Amino acid sequence: MILFKKIYFLVLVLVVVSACEKEIDYKGDNLESFLVLNAALQTDSIVTCQVSKSRTLLDNKPIQTISDASMELYINDELAGELVAFPNGEYRSESTVVKSGIKYELRVKYAFFKAVKAVSLVPGQAKAEVESFKMVEVRTDEYTSEKLRLKVKVSDMSGNDYYRLKLYAPQWWYNEETGEYEFDEDSYYSLRFDSSDPVLNGNVVVVNDDFSDHPLNEYRVFDDALFEGEDYVLTFDVDGYDLETASKMKIDLQKISYDLYLYYKTLDAYNYYEDSPFSEPVRIHSNVSNGAGVVGSFTSNWLTIE
Repeated sequence: MILFKKIYFLVLVLVVVSACEKEIDYKGDNLESFLVLNAALQTDSIVTCQVSKSRTLLDNKPIQTISDASMELYINDELAGELVAFPNGEYRSESTVVKSGIKYELRVKYAFFKAVKAVSLVPGQAKAEVESFKMVEVRTDEYTSEKLRLKVKVSDMSGNDYYRLKLYAPQWWYNEETGEYEFDEDSYYSLRFDSSDPVLNGNVVVVNDDFSDHPLNEYRVFDDALFEGEDYVLTFDVDGYDLETASKMKIDLQKISYDLYLYYKTLDAYNYYEDSPFSEPVRIHSNVSNGAGVVGSFTSNWLTIE
């Protein structure tokens, strides 16, 4: 009887282990190279994009950019002209400035590669305002710290909308004459912030950080699924700033295209699960036909703290 139980247990383990296996064909160097097109079209800026060649995971060579491709720009399905090539595979329009509500299409042809194209409809500006900011005590199991808590009210429109929240602060520099550190308001950098807001963390409830298994939304993108067509107040905390220095910050609430939203979400998931042996491979979102990359767009709304 004991021997039978041992055999039964061994068979059960083999069945479970075999069920976790999955064969994925890999062709290695036999994979055909294709064009990679990337662009983040920003309102009130000229049309800019970059073209390169694809490479495999085992290819350690630097990314090969392409600076002599044929690049056509279509605006609302009409040919608007060609983009001018620059070094490092960058292409720019001479005078076309991106506007919200307009559809832009990029078409690329190069040598023997398959022609690629991608379309992006530029979203309108997000409606938002800074509702409040104050100092709060944040307690954890290890320590208690004081942080600057910011609240930004978003007035969402009807329909599906996608956002990205970014925070900037000026660089510090040391004034030798006064012996003090001062702000350089001509040089800003992206500032990291923390938040337990359900909108910013994907509505994930974390009971124990040691066992959490979900991407961290490093790019701070979110949709309006929890507040579609209504007002919503985003809450987030910043270290190292107080009420006096808060006025030096700049908040950029971007409204982004759906493709750009999916790109950031899948890139975040890829980075999070990359080293996990128990997760499925994450395919980064692409809207480029016959190639790879992403062509997205966004409109900024700069908010100041007063």
